[in-house]
Amino acid sequence: MENLKWYYNGEEVELEKWMWGVVYKDGTELHQFDNDGIFHRIGEVDQSKVTMFTLYQPETANDGRIDIIIPEDKEVALIHKYRNVVFNAGTPEEHRKRIYIFGYKVKGGLPHYNFVMPNGTIIQSYGDQQPQLSQMIK
Repeated sequence: MENLKWYYNGEEVELEKWMWGVVYKDGTELHQFDNDGIFHRIGEVDQSKVTMFTLYQPETANDGRIDIIIPEDKEVALIHKYRNVVFNAGTPEEHRKRIYIFGYKVKGGLPHYNFVMPNGTIIQSYGDQQPQLSQMIK
């Protein structure tokens, strides 16, 4: 994957440390960064047909992979976003860390979040119980 470039609307997209993929009920898959050099947004996913939502690191194959089995009998909305945390802002020691957030929300229910920290630790959260992430990393 390191020699391939990905594009969205004609612009190059940088490879992420963690990327998502979905497995549909018919066994087909869609990946955020596909093998044809196309970058996909989460909005392109046909969420009504997803059976598994995965976050993985391209260089580790199945190690460091997180799979979420989507409830078959529920209408869900997939969640995939980032939180960028800035430390020591405005100083020479300023640095940033990216936290990957993914999960799902059942219609009429509470969301299920997975926060993937910069060191690979995974913090799970249900509903409105959002951890204070900036206090957990440095």
